[in-house]
Formats: sequence, C-alpha cells, structure tokens
Amino acid sequence: MLAFLSRYPETSPTVPTSLAETSDVFISYSTADSEVAETIAAAIRKQGYNVFLAHQTITVGPQWEEQVAVAARSCAVAVLVISNDSKNSDWVKYEIGALWALNKQAAPALIGLRTSEVPGLLRKYQGRPESNPDEITKFCNEVVRLLANV
Repeated sequence: MLAFLSRYPETSPTVPTSLAETSDVFISYSTADSEVAETIAAAIRKQGYNVFLAHQTITVGPQWEEQVAVAARSCAVAVLVISNDSKNSDWVKYEIGALWALNKQAAPALIGLRTSEVPGLLRKYQGRPESNPDEITKFCNEVVRLLANV
C-alpha cells in the first residue's frame, strides 16, 4: 500500500490540478457495488461536495492508478463501500490501506454485512448498514456533517 502511494506524488504534472483540488470525498468500492456507490456519490454531490468515484471521475490520458493516488491524497473523507465483493477485491484492499496510511477520516457503508463481518483494519471506524434508501440518506447526511468539521 505504501509502495502504491510512493509511486505517485501528492500532485502530478500529468493529472489535472482540478482533480486534486476538488476531491472532497473519495469513494472506495467494488465494481459490483457501483450502483450503491453512485447513489452515495449523488447524494453527497447534491450537498455541494466533489466526489471521486473512479468509473465517473477517471479521465483519459494520465494513468488511472496515478489519478486514484492523487484523489486519495487530496480527499478530506473516504467513504468505504464494504460488501462481500469489496472484501474480495485486491484493488479495494489497496485503496483502504492507502487511505489508512494517509490517516484519512473513514466512513464505512456496510452493504449486506453485519458489523462483526467488517475486516479488522476497519473495525475501529463506525460503519453503518446501508440496505435501503432511508439508511443511505442518513449515512450521506453523516458524511456531510463530517466534511463540515474536517
């Protein structure tokens, strides 16, 4: 995880400055959880915050890994969409490790998991189950409050 971060500096001449400056929230998720991640991103964007959601934000040109690293470094809060799919994703594990090494505020959204099923590294953060639209709305409101205090 640290090797991943060390490959890409905090800013990069090949990654647009606007990306690094506008990533208030970084969402880590498995592609199998894209729909939930998109719902969370839309709700947070609606409150005026900029969200890095890989499949919507990564641009052509610079290496995508570099864009992910710059966004991870620049975000104020990381939303971690944790599901059985994300628990089995090597890339999600890299992102979570990098965000942990960067000491980022983390907000785990638990999809189909109980708190006891959360991977060890994430147990120190309060996760929220997100199984219906009301729970997702409440979670996003909590993330917005967290952003206001960072």
